[in-house]
Amino acid sequence: MAGSLELGPAGRPFGAPMIFGEADPETTPTAVDRGAIVLVFLVLAGLALAVGLFVATGRPEVAVAAAGALPAAAILVRYPFAAVLLWVLCVPYFLEVDTVTPHPAFWLLHRLMVVAMLGLVLVYHVLGQIRSRLRPTIVDVAILAFLGLGVANILLLADNPTRMLMAFYDRLVVPFLMFWLIRALAPGQRDLQRLAIAGAITVAVQAAIGVLSWVAPSALPAQWLGRAGERTVGTFGGPGPFTVTLVFFGLLVAHYALAGAGRRPRPLLIAVVAAGLFAIFLSFQRGGWLGALVGFTGLWLVHRRATSKLALGAMVVALALAIGPLAAEFEFASERLADADTVDSRLITFDAAIQMVEDQPITGFGYGQFEKFDEQFKRSVGDVALEAGGSL
Repeated sequence: MAGSLELGPAGRPFGAPMIFGEADPETTPTAVDRGAIVLVFLVLAGLALAVGLFVATGRPEVAVAAAGALPAAAILVRYPFAAVLLWVLCVPYFLEVDTVTPHPAFWLLHRLMVVAMLGLVLVYHVLGQIRSRLRPTIVDVAILAFLGLGVANILLLADNPTRMLMAFYDRLVVPFLMFWLIRALAPGQRDLQRLAIAGAITVAVQAAIGVLSWVAPSALPAQWLGRAGERTVGTFGGPGPFTVTLVFFGLLVAHYALAGAGRRPRPLLIAVVAAGLFAIFLSFQRGGWLGALVGFTGLWLVHRRATSKLALGAMVVALALAIGPLAAEFEFASERLADADTVDSRLITFDAAIQMVEDQPITGFGYGQFEKFDEQFKRSVGDVALEAGGSL
């Protein structure tokens, strides 16, 4: 059975064979033909709607969105885990600092799709179509209490509650909704393989964007060039989320390449992982380097022989780059490892944060307003002078 959810008495499998080409003995050829006919009809209807909207508005992005909306909705209803794959593949390219007027795709895929798909799965569960494996636990109660406290904090203390609520929803509520959605779907092996493929695409594209930001920045949109020529950040605007994304999906892709993929795709997947590691290096994020080292040490414990060979090859390539075309970058990386100024800055800031918690342990100072109040709490820490203090 291809679906990742347990089926109720009237349930049907979510792993749609007409979409992913999987064999399903319970689905007759007639049912597949009807499903294909419905999907073709929705595609044609979407194209017709797209043409009409393009004529009416003159905006090609609206027409493209309309063309894909109906067939995408049919796929999501049939196979809800596709929402996770769609989020991974699309959302990183529409991230914006402005939470008031973000890109329409961000509204649709991030703010609306995740909560809608979680609601759909719960409705299926209530109707007896599937038996979701999502069961409330003390962890969920703690999450709800945390989110409720966060909303109350914003309403009572934030200077701009509307803007802060949207930022809170984007950064915290949606990730928790995704956590619950994945738990409810209980993805199986094939779902995780598809996630690994989506992760490979994400790593490859983000690494390519990172390299282009150094060698051909004019080829990229302005919003992806905030750290151009300084640090590689992809489409994320900062090295932290960029390296976390590449380490997570790099590990998933590497494990899939060594354990689940066939011989033919394996070299390509390994090349994608190598490109991701190269982009992590160019981020000059020491935390990212440490995360990659810890993660791939864990991978070595599972796949010792293959990982040892790959690590040896990576070291040879790194040595060649260090004494060749990337000598300056490797020298800067060495300076980053020896630089203590940023560590001193964080000590001052973290000490101020601890004092703020001690001063207002219940109410705090308002979500998103740390930098408004932290300066008054900064002080010298040990032999680190106050002047070394920076900002998070």
